[in-house]
Amino acid sequence: MNLKKINTRFQLHDQNCFAKASGDYNPLHLDEKWCRRTVIGEVVVHGIHAVLWALEEYFNENEECSGIDNIFVEFIDYISLDMRINLVIIDLEKHKQLLKVVDDESRLLIQIKLELTPHLNQVFIQEKHLFKKNNVSVEAKSLKFEDIASLKGKLFLNSEENEIQSRLPNCKRVLGNARIALLMSLSWLVGMECPGRYSLFKSFKLNLNSFKSLAKQVSWSVVRTSKPLVFIRLDDDDLNCEVVSFYLHRGVSQATMKEVCEKVPNNVFNGQRALIIGGSRGLGELTAKIIASGGGEPTITWYKGASDAERVVREIKELGFKAQRLFLDVTENISLNEFINNSLKEIDSLFYFASPKITSRQSPEQYKIFYIDCFENLCKCIAANQKIKIFYPSTIYTEKAPEGLEEYSSIKLKGEKICSNLSNELGLKIFAPRLPKLATDQNLTLFGSSGKETLTSFLPYIEEFQSDDAVFYKY
Repeated sequence: MNLKKINTRFQLHDQNCFAKASGDYNPLHLDEKWCRRTVIGEVVVHGIHAVLWALEEYFNENEECSGIDNIFVEFIDYISLDMRINLVIIDLEKHKQLLKVVDDESRLLIQIKLELTPHLNQVFIQEKHLFKKNNVSVEAKSLKFEDIASLKGKLFLNSEENEIQSRLPNCKRVLGNARIALLMSLSWLVGMECPGRYSLFKSFKLNLNSFKSLAKQVSWSVVRTSKPLVFIRLDDDDLNCEVVSFYLHRGVSQATMKEVCEKVPNNVFNGQRALIIGGSRGLGELTAKIIASGGGEPTITWYKGASDAERVVREIKELGFKAQRLFLDVTENISLNEFINNSLKEIDSLFYFASPKITSRQSPEQYKIFYIDCFENLCKCIAANQKIKIFYPSTIYTEKAPEGLEEYSSIKLKGEKICSNLSNELGLKIFAPRLPKLATDQNLTLFGSSGKETLTSFLPYIEEFQSDDAVFYKY
Protein backbone atom coordinates (compact mmCIF):
# COMPACT_ATOMS: atom_id res chain seq x y z
CA MET A 1 0.00 0.00 0.00
CA ASN A 2 1.24 3.45 -0.92
CA LEU A 3 -0.28 6.06 1.39
CA LYS A 4 0.52 9.58 0.25
CA LYS A 5 0.00 12.83 2.08
CA ILE A 6 -2.33 14.02 -0.68
CA ASN A 7 -5.42 15.86 0.43
CA THR A 8 -7.74 18.63 -0.57
CA ARG A 9 -10.95 20.44 0.33
CA PHE A 10 -13.70 21.46 -2.07
CA GLN A 11 -15.27 24.90 -1.66
CA LEU A 12 -18.38 26.36 -3.26
CA HIS A 13 -16.20 28.18 -5.78
CA ASP A 14 -14.84 24.81 -6.93
CA GLN A 15 -18.39 23.55 -7.25
CA ASN A 16 -19.37 26.45 -9.47
CA CYS A 17 -16.31 25.95 -11.69
CA PHE A 18 -17.10 22.28 -12.15
CA ALA A 19 -20.77 23.01 -12.84
CA LYS A 20 -19.76 25.42 -15.57
CA ALA A 21 -17.33 22.93 -17.12
CA SER A 22 -19.56 19.85 -16.89
CA GLY A 23 -23.01 21.37 -17.26
CA ASP A 24 -24.12 19.75 -13.98
CA TYR A 25 -25.96 22.54 -12.14
CA ASN A 26 -27.94 20.23 -9.89
CA PRO A 27 -28.89 22.22 -6.75
CA LEU A 28 -27.65 19.35 -4.58
CA HIS A 29 -24.15 20.57 -5.43
CA LEU A 30 -24.74 24.32 -5.33
CA ASP A 31 -27.77 25.47 -3.32
CA GLU A 32 -27.50 25.22 0.46
CA LYS A 33 -31.12 26.23 1.07
CA TRP A 34 -32.47 23.66 -1.37
CA CYS A 35 -30.32 20.95 0.20
CA ARG A 36 -31.84 21.53 3.65
CA ARG A 37 -34.89 19.46 2.69
CA THR A 38 -33.00 16.55 1.16
CA VAL A 39 -32.01 13.27 2.77
CA ILE A 40 -28.44 14.61 3.02
CA GLY A 41 -29.27 18.08 4.27
CA GLU A 42 -26.20 19.89 2.93
CA VAL A 43 -24.32 20.69 -0.27
CA VAL A 44 -22.58 17.65 -1.77
CA VAL A 45 -19.42 17.71 -3.89
CA HIS A 46 -19.92 16.41 -7.45
CA GLY A 47 -18.85 12.77 -7.40
CA ILE A 48 -17.12 13.00 -10.78
CA HIS A 49 -15.28 16.11 -9.60
CA ALA A 50 -13.76 14.11 -6.74
CA VAL A 51 -12.92 11.21 -9.08
CA LEU A 52 -11.07 13.53 -11.47
CA TRP A 53 -9.16 15.04 -8.56
CA ALA A 54 -8.10 11.55 -7.45
CA LEU A 55 -7.02 10.60 -10.98
CA GLU A 56 -5.14 13.88 -11.38
CA GLU A 57 -3.18 13.26 -8.18
CA TYR A 58 -2.55 9.63 -9.06
CA PHE A 59 -1.17 10.52 -12.51
CA ASN A 60 0.95 13.22 -10.91
CA GLU A 61 2.51 10.61 -8.58
CA ASN A 62 2.87 8.02 -11.36
CA GLU A 63 4.31 9.75 -14.39
CA GLU A 64 5.06 6.39 -16.03
CA CYS A 65 1.33 5.62 -16.32
CA SER A 66 0.47 5.49 -20.03
CA GLY A 67 -3.28 5.15 -19.81
CA ILE A 68 -6.34 3.42 -18.37
CA ASP A 69 -8.20 0.58 -20.04
CA ASN A 70 -11.02 0.21 -17.52
CA ILE A 71 -12.25 2.17 -14.52
CA PHE A 72 -14.80 1.08 -11.93
CA VAL A 73 -15.93 3.70 -9.40
CA GLU A 74 -18.11 3.19 -6.32
CA PHE A 75 -19.40 6.20 -4.39
CA ILE A 76 -19.61 4.86 -0.83
CA ASP A 77 -20.43 8.08 1.01
CA TYR A 78 -20.86 11.71 0.04
CA ILE A 79 -18.28 14.49 0.38
CA SER A 80 -19.32 17.70 2.11
CA LEU A 81 -18.01 21.16 1.35
CA ASP A 82 -14.80 21.99 3.23
CA MET A 83 -14.33 18.35 4.26
CA ARG A 84 -10.68 17.38 4.03
CA ILE A 85 -10.33 14.28 1.90
CA ASN A 86 -7.24 12.13 1.42
CA LEU A 87 -6.05 9.86 -1.36
CA VAL A 88 -4.83 6.33 -0.60
CA ILE A 89 -3.06 4.49 -3.46
CA ILE A 90 -2.92 0.70 -3.25
CA ASP A 91 -0.89 -1.46 -5.63
CA LEU A 92 -2.77 -4.61 -6.60
CA GLU A 93 -1.57 -7.13 -9.14
CA LYS A 94 0.31 -6.03 -12.26
CA HIS A 95 -1.39 -3.20 -14.17
CA LYS A 96 -4.08 -2.85 -11.52
CA GLN A 97 -4.45 -0.08 -8.94
CA LEU A 98 -6.93 0.76 -6.23
CA LEU A 99 -7.52 4.38 -5.25
CA LYS A 100 -9.41 5.19 -2.09
CA VAL A 101 -10.72 8.61 -1.17
CA VAL A 102 -11.14 8.77 2.61
CA ASP A 103 -11.83 11.42 5.23
CA ASP A 104 -9.59 12.21 8.21
CA GLU A 105 -11.20 9.37 10.18
CA SER A 106 -10.30 6.91 7.38
CA ARG A 107 -13.97 6.52 6.45
CA LEU A 108 -14.18 5.33 2.85
CA LEU A 109 -15.91 7.83 0.57
CA ILE A 110 -15.00 6.73 -2.97
CA GLN A 111 -13.32 3.59 -4.27
CA ILE A 112 -11.71 3.61 -7.73
CA LYS A 113 -10.44 0.44 -9.39
CA LEU A 114 -8.12 0.96 -12.36
CA GLU A 115 -6.91 -1.44 -15.03
CA LEU A 116 -3.91 0.28 -16.56
CA THR A 117 -2.86 0.28 -20.20
CA PRO A 118 0.35 -1.80 -20.37
CA HIS A 119 1.83 0.20 -23.21
CA LEU A 120 1.26 3.40 -25.16
CA ASN A 121 -1.80 2.58 -27.17
CA GLN A 122 -4.16 5.35 -26.15
CA VAL A 123 -5.71 7.26 -29.03
CA PHE A 124 -6.17 10.90 -28.09
CA ILE A 125 -9.19 12.75 -29.42
CA GLN A 126 -8.69 16.46 -29.01
CA GLU A 127 -10.49 18.03 -31.96
CA LYS A 128 -11.77 21.40 -30.85
CA HIS A 129 -15.21 20.84 -32.27
CA LEU A 130 -15.85 18.29 -29.52
CA PHE A 131 -15.70 20.89 -26.80
CA LYS A 132 -19.14 22.41 -27.11
CA LYS A 133 -21.56 23.23 -24.36
CA ASN A 134 -24.74 21.20 -24.04
CA ASN A 135 -27.56 23.32 -25.36
CA VAL A 136 -29.65 22.73 -22.26
CA SER A 137 -31.14 24.63 -19.34
CA VAL A 138 -29.22 25.04 -16.09
CA GLU A 139 -32.35 23.66 -14.40
CA ALA A 140 -32.09 19.93 -13.62
CA LYS A 141 -35.04 17.85 -14.77
CA SER A 142 -37.53 17.01 -12.02
CA LEU A 143 -38.73 13.51 -12.87
CA LYS A 144 -41.06 11.07 -11.13
CA PHE A 145 -39.50 7.67 -10.56
CA GLU A 146 -42.19 5.88 -12.55
CA ASP A 147 -41.39 8.02 -15.61
CA ILE A 148 -37.69 7.11 -15.68
CA ALA A 149 -37.80 3.47 -16.82
CA SER A 150 -38.20 4.17 -20.55
CA LEU A 151 -35.91 7.19 -20.83
CA LYS A 152 -33.13 7.42 -23.41
CA GLY A 153 -31.19 10.19 -25.11
CA LYS A 154 -27.87 11.58 -26.25
CA LEU A 155 -24.90 12.42 -24.05
CA PHE A 156 -22.86 15.37 -25.27
CA LEU A 157 -19.14 15.66 -24.67
CA ASN A 158 -19.53 18.57 -22.36
CA SER A 159 -16.38 20.45 -21.37
CA GLU A 160 -14.06 23.25 -22.32
CA GLU A 161 -10.48 22.69 -23.43
CA ASN A 162 -9.06 25.56 -21.35
CA GLU A 163 -10.80 24.29 -18.21
CA ILE A 164 -9.31 20.82 -18.70
CA GLN A 165 -5.83 22.15 -19.39
CA SER A 166 -5.76 24.46 -16.40
CA ARG A 167 -7.29 22.15 -13.79
CA LEU A 168 -6.41 18.65 -15.00
CA PRO A 169 -3.02 18.78 -16.77
CA ASN A 170 -2.03 15.24 -15.73
CA CYS A 171 -5.40 13.78 -16.73
CA LYS A 172 -5.03 15.55 -20.07
CA ARG A 173 -1.57 14.01 -20.51
CA VAL A 174 -2.72 10.45 -19.78
CA LEU A 175 -6.33 10.36 -20.93
CA GLY A 176 -6.68 13.09 -23.49
CA ASN A 177 -9.36 15.75 -23.60
CA ALA A 178 -12.21 13.69 -25.04
CA ARG A 179 -12.08 11.03 -22.33
CA ILE A 180 -12.08 13.71 -19.63
CA ALA A 181 -15.03 15.30 -21.38
CA LEU A 182 -16.79 11.92 -21.34
CA LEU A 183 -16.25 11.51 -17.59
CA MET A 184 -17.47 15.03 -16.89
CA SER A 185 -20.53 14.47 -19.05
CA LEU A 186 -21.54 11.52 -16.88
CA SER A 187 -22.07 14.08 -14.13
CA TRP A 188 -24.36 16.06 -16.45
CA LEU A 189 -26.28 12.90 -17.38
CA VAL A 190 -27.04 11.84 -13.81
CA GLY A 191 -27.41 15.29 -12.26
CA MET A 192 -29.38 17.04 -14.99
CA GLU A 193 -31.06 14.46 -17.22
CA CYS A 194 -31.64 11.09 -15.57
CA PRO A 195 -32.60 10.81 -12.76
CA GLY A 196 -31.99 14.59 -12.73
CA ARG A 197 -32.70 16.84 -9.76
CA TYR A 198 -33.32 14.04 -7.26
CA SER A 199 -30.19 11.99 -7.87
CA LEU A 200 -26.94 10.85 -6.34
CA PHE A 201 -24.22 8.85 -8.09
CA LYS A 202 -23.80 5.26 -6.87
CA SER A 203 -21.27 3.75 -9.32
CA PHE A 204 -20.05 3.51 -12.88
CA LYS A 205 -17.99 1.12 -15.01
CA LEU A 206 -16.29 2.45 -18.12
CA ASN A 207 -13.95 1.05 -20.76
CA LEU A 208 -11.93 4.17 -21.47
CA ASN A 209 -9.44 2.79 -23.96
CA SER A 210 -12.12 1.59 -26.35
CA PHE A 211 -13.49 5.10 -26.71
CA LYS A 212 -11.98 6.41 -29.93
CA SER A 213 -15.02 7.83 -31.68
CA LEU A 214 -15.06 11.32 -33.13
CA ALA A 215 -18.83 11.49 -32.60
CA LYS A 216 -20.14 14.55 -30.81
CA GLN A 217 -22.83 12.53 -29.02
CA VAL A 218 -23.12 9.20 -27.22
CA SER A 219 -26.41 7.30 -26.89
CA TRP A 220 -27.71 6.40 -23.44
CA SER A 221 -30.76 4.54 -22.16
CA VAL A 222 -32.25 3.33 -18.89
CA VAL A 223 -32.01 -0.46 -18.83
CA ARG A 224 -33.58 -1.14 -15.44
CA THR A 225 -35.03 0.52 -12.35
CA SER A 226 -35.36 -0.88 -8.84
CA LYS A 227 -36.29 1.87 -6.42
CA PRO A 228 -34.27 3.76 -5.37
CA LEU A 229 -31.77 2.63 -8.05
CA VAL A 230 -31.63 3.62 -11.73
CA PHE A 231 -29.40 1.62 -14.12
CA ILE A 232 -28.20 3.42 -17.26
CA ARG A 233 -26.12 2.13 -20.16
CA LEU A 234 -24.02 4.10 -22.63
CA ASP A 235 -23.64 1.79 -25.59
CA ASP A 236 -22.15 3.00 -28.85
CA ASP A 237 -19.94 0.99 -31.21
CA ASP A 238 -16.72 1.76 -29.35
CA LEU A 239 -18.03 2.62 -25.88
CA ASN A 240 -19.19 0.42 -23.02
CA CYS A 241 -20.30 2.19 -19.87
CA GLU A 242 -22.71 1.26 -17.07
CA VAL A 243 -23.97 3.89 -14.63
CA VAL A 244 -25.98 3.32 -11.44
CA SER A 245 -27.65 6.22 -9.62
CA PHE A 246 -29.80 6.69 -6.56
CA TYR A 247 -33.17 8.36 -6.98
CA LEU A 248 -33.52 10.54 -3.88
CA HIS A 249 -36.77 10.97 -2.04
CA ARG A 250 -38.23 14.40 -2.75
CA GLY A 251 -38.61 15.40 0.89
CA VAL A 252 -41.42 15.58 3.41
CA SER A 253 -44.22 18.13 3.21
CA GLN A 254 -46.11 18.81 6.40
CA ALA A 255 -49.90 18.90 6.53
CA THR A 256 -51.49 21.85 4.77
CA MET A 257 -53.34 24.49 6.74
CA LYS A 258 -56.64 23.12 5.45
CA GLU A 259 -55.74 19.62 6.67
CA VAL A 260 -54.74 20.98 10.08
CA CYS A 261 -58.00 22.89 10.42
CA GLU A 262 -59.93 19.65 9.93
CA LYS A 263 -58.14 18.11 12.94
CA VAL A 264 -57.91 21.07 15.35
CA PRO A 265 -61.11 22.31 17.08
CA ASN A 266 -62.00 25.98 16.60
CA ASN A 267 -60.76 28.35 19.32
CA VAL A 268 -59.03 25.58 21.34
CA PHE A 269 -55.94 27.85 21.50
CA ASN A 270 -57.86 31.12 21.37
CA GLY A 271 -55.84 34.09 22.57
CA GLN A 272 -52.63 32.11 23.02
CA ARG A 273 -49.46 33.69 21.65
CA ALA A 274 -46.68 31.30 20.79
CA LEU A 275 -43.08 31.92 19.80
CA ILE A 276 -41.79 29.00 17.71
CA ILE A 277 -37.98 28.85 17.43
CA GLY A 278 -37.21 27.10 14.16
CA GLY A 279 -40.68 27.34 12.65
CA SER A 280 -39.94 27.40 8.93
CA ARG A 281 -40.33 23.65 8.38
CA GLY A 282 -40.81 20.28 10.08
CA LEU A 283 -42.36 20.18 13.53
CA GLY A 284 -41.97 23.94 13.92
CA GLU A 285 -44.02 24.56 10.78
CA LEU A 286 -46.68 22.10 11.92
CA THR A 287 -46.82 23.66 15.40
CA ALA A 288 -47.42 27.10 13.89
CA LYS A 289 -50.32 25.78 11.82
CA ILE A 290 -51.83 23.94 14.80
CA ILE A 291 -51.68 27.01 17.06
CA ALA A 292 -53.07 29.29 14.36
CA SER A 293 -55.93 26.97 13.37
CA GLY A 294 -56.95 26.76 17.04
CA GLY A 295 -57.23 30.55 17.30
CA GLY A 296 -53.76 31.34 18.61
CA GLU A 297 -51.16 33.70 17.15
CA PRO A 298 -47.84 32.03 16.27
CA THR A 299 -44.61 33.89 15.62
CA ILE A 300 -42.09 31.69 13.85
CA THR A 301 -38.36 32.30 13.63
CA TRP A 302 -36.05 31.33 10.80
CA TYR A 303 -32.30 31.31 10.28
CA LYS A 304 -31.59 29.87 6.81
CA GLY A 305 -35.12 29.20 5.57
CA ALA A 306 -36.41 32.68 4.78
CA SER A 307 -38.52 31.52 1.82
CA ASP A 308 -39.89 28.57 3.83
CA ALA A 309 -40.87 30.87 6.68
CA GLU A 310 -42.59 33.23 4.25
CA ARG A 311 -44.48 30.29 2.74
CA VAL A 312 -45.69 29.06 6.16
CA VAL A 313 -46.95 32.51 7.22
CA ARG A 314 -48.61 33.09 3.86
CA GLU A 315 -50.43 29.75 4.01
CA ILE A 316 -51.74 30.53 7.51
CA LYS A 317 -52.90 34.04 6.59
CA GLU A 318 -54.61 32.93 3.39
CA LEU A 319 -57.23 31.13 5.52
CA GLY A 320 -57.80 34.19 7.67
CA PHE A 321 -55.59 33.28 10.62
CA LYS A 322 -52.77 35.27 12.20
CA ALA A 323 -49.02 34.62 12.03
CA GLN A 324 -45.72 36.44 11.64
CA ARG A 325 -42.08 35.58 11.08
CA LEU A 326 -38.80 36.91 12.50
CA PHE A 327 -35.13 36.21 11.88
CA LEU A 328 -33.14 34.66 14.74
CA ASP A 329 -29.74 33.05 15.09
CA VAL A 330 -29.87 31.22 18.44
CA THR A 331 -26.09 30.76 18.44
CA GLU A 332 -25.48 34.52 18.72
CA ASN A 333 -25.86 35.60 22.35
CA ILE A 334 -26.06 39.32 21.59
CA SER A 335 -28.69 38.74 18.94
CA LEU A 336 -30.58 36.38 21.27
CA ASN A 337 -30.71 38.86 24.16
CA GLU A 338 -31.94 41.65 21.89
CA PHE A 339 -34.51 39.36 20.32
CA ILE A 340 -35.88 38.20 23.68
CA ASN A 341 -36.19 41.76 24.99
CA ASN A 342 -38.10 42.85 21.90
CA SER A 343 -40.23 39.78 21.21
CA LEU A 344 -41.40 38.21 24.48
CA LYS A 345 -43.57 40.99 25.86
CA GLU A 346 -46.81 39.35 24.78
CA ILE A 347 -45.74 35.71 24.42
CA ASP A 348 -47.15 33.04 26.75
CA SER A 349 -45.56 29.92 25.28
CA LEU A 350 -42.29 29.07 23.54
CA PHE A 351 -41.50 26.06 21.35
CA TYR A 352 -37.85 25.19 20.79
CA PHE A 353 -37.19 23.37 17.50
CA ALA A 354 -33.74 24.76 16.67
CA SER A 355 -31.60 21.86 15.46
CA PRO A 356 -28.70 20.91 13.22
CA LYS A 357 -29.15 18.13 10.68
CA ILE A 358 -29.57 14.85 12.55
CA THR A 359 -27.20 12.37 10.93
CA SER A 360 -24.54 9.85 11.86
CA ARG A 361 -21.97 12.31 10.45
CA GLN A 362 -23.02 15.25 12.62
CA SER A 363 -20.46 16.35 15.21
CA PRO A 364 -21.44 15.93 18.88
CA GLU A 365 -20.40 19.54 19.42
CA GLN A 366 -23.13 20.76 17.06
CA TYR A 367 -25.77 18.78 18.96
CA LYS A 368 -24.47 20.24 22.23
CA ILE A 369 -24.56 23.80 20.88
CA PHE A 370 -28.19 23.59 19.80
CA TYR A 371 -29.76 21.22 22.34
CA ILE A 372 -27.93 22.36 25.47
CA ASP A 373 -25.93 25.59 25.18
CA CYS A 374 -28.33 27.67 23.09
CA PHE A 375 -31.40 26.34 24.88
CA GLU A 376 -29.89 27.07 28.29
CA ASN A 377 -28.96 30.60 27.21
CA LEU A 378 -32.47 31.14 25.90
CA CYS A 379 -34.05 29.98 29.15
CA LYS A 380 -31.80 32.24 31.22
CA CYS A 381 -32.75 35.19 29.03
CA ILE A 382 -36.45 34.63 29.62
CA ALA A 383 -36.23 33.59 33.28
CA ALA A 384 -37.61 36.95 34.39
CA ASN A 385 -40.89 36.21 32.63
CA GLN A 386 -42.24 33.34 34.71
CA LYS A 387 -45.52 33.13 32.77
CA ILE A 388 -43.92 31.64 29.68
CA LYS A 389 -44.24 27.89 29.20
CA ILE A 390 -41.48 26.16 27.22
CA PHE A 391 -41.79 23.14 24.91
CA TYR A 392 -38.51 21.22 24.54
CA PRO A 393 -38.86 18.21 22.21
CA SER A 394 -36.93 15.21 23.44
CA THR A 395 -36.90 11.81 21.74
CA ILE A 396 -37.60 8.14 22.41
CA TYR A 397 -34.05 7.59 21.16
CA THR A 398 -32.88 8.53 24.66
CA GLU A 399 -34.17 5.09 25.70
CA LYS A 400 -32.52 3.16 22.87
CA ALA A 401 -30.30 4.89 20.33
CA PRO A 402 -30.30 3.71 16.70
CA GLU A 403 -26.94 2.83 15.21
CA GLY A 404 -25.08 5.99 14.23
CA LEU A 405 -27.19 8.29 16.43
CA GLU A 406 -25.68 7.44 19.80
CA GLU A 407 -24.19 10.94 20.23
CA TYR A 408 -27.51 12.57 19.28
CA SER A 409 -29.38 10.44 21.83
CA SER A 410 -26.79 11.11 24.53
CA ILE A 411 -26.97 14.89 24.08
CA LYS A 412 -30.78 14.81 24.07
CA LEU A 413 -30.69 12.90 27.37
CA LYS A 414 -28.40 15.57 28.79
CA GLY A 415 -30.88 18.13 27.46
CA GLU A 416 -33.60 16.55 29.59
CA LYS A 417 -31.40 16.96 32.66
CA ILE A 418 -30.83 20.60 31.73
CA CYS A 419 -34.61 21.03 31.58
CA SER A 420 -34.91 19.62 35.10
CA ASN A 421 -32.13 21.85 36.42
CA LEU A 422 -33.60 24.97 34.82
CA SER A 423 -37.05 24.15 36.18
CA ASN A 424 -35.68 23.78 39.70
CA GLU A 425 -33.23 26.70 39.63
CA LEU A 426 -35.22 29.28 37.63
CA GLY A 427 -38.78 28.16 38.26
CA LEU A 428 -39.48 27.68 34.54
CA LYS A 429 -42.27 25.46 33.28
CA ILE A 430 -40.61 23.18 30.73
CA PHE A 431 -42.49 20.43 28.92
CA ALA A 432 -40.07 17.87 27.44
CA PRO A 433 -41.92 14.89 25.95
CA ARG A 434 -40.04 12.04 24.36
CA LEU A 435 -41.43 12.20 20.85
CA PRO A 436 -41.69 9.13 18.60
CA LYS A 437 -39.99 9.04 15.20
CA LEU A 438 -42.12 11.29 13.00
CA ALA A 439 -42.26 11.92 9.26
CA THR A 440 -40.05 14.99 8.87
CA ASP A 441 -37.02 16.01 6.80
CA GLN A 442 -34.85 14.93 9.72
CA ASN A 443 -36.02 11.33 9.32
CA LEU A 444 -35.59 11.06 5.55
CA THR A 445 -33.84 8.06 4.03
CA LEU A 446 -33.24 7.07 0.41
CA PHE A 447 -36.56 5.25 0.62
CA GLY A 448 -38.49 8.20 2.06
CA SER A 449 -39.45 9.03 5.63
CA SER A 450 -40.05 6.03 7.85
CA GLY A 451 -41.58 8.01 10.72
CA LYS A 452 -45.18 8.06 11.90
CA GLU A 453 -47.72 10.36 10.24
CA THR A 454 -46.90 13.67 11.84
CA LEU A 455 -50.14 15.60 12.39
CA THR A 456 -52.18 12.97 14.21
CA SER A 457 -49.15 11.71 16.16
CA PHE A 458 -47.85 15.13 17.20
CA LEU A 459 -51.11 17.02 17.87
CA PRO A 460 -51.78 15.40 21.28
CA TYR A 461 -48.45 16.72 22.60
CA ILE A 462 -49.36 20.29 21.62
CA GLU A 463 -52.84 19.94 23.12
CA GLU A 464 -51.41 18.65 26.41
CA PHE A 465 -48.79 21.38 26.55
CA GLN A 466 -51.34 24.15 25.98
CA SER A 467 -53.92 22.75 28.40
CA ASP A 468 -54.36 23.91 31.97
CA ASP A 469 -53.67 20.36 33.16
CA ALA A 470 -50.25 20.06 31.54
CA VAL A 471 -47.67 18.15 33.55
CA PHE A 472 -44.25 19.77 33.33
CA TYR A 473 -41.74 16.98 33.66
CA LYS A 474 -38.76 16.92 35.98
CA TYR A 475 -36.25 14.15 35.35
